[in-house]
Amino acid sequence: MVRKNFKKRRFIGNCSFSREEKKLRVIKSISRKWRFFLAHLEVSAVGFEDVSQQNIKTML
Repeated sequence: MVRKNFKKRRFIGNCSFSREEKKLRVIKSISRKWRFFLAHLEVSAVGFEDVSQQNIKTML
């Protein structure tokens, strides 16, 4: 499934976007993944109590 989607995406990207736009899209998707990854790292680095307090604060 993943490979099929990737091929489709590449085909659509080549057809409807210029190279620079495609690069920007790739960079955006990568940066989004990295942001998620870094946030995950920060949470794992912080103590469990601090994380639970942060979760409560964000929920309120």
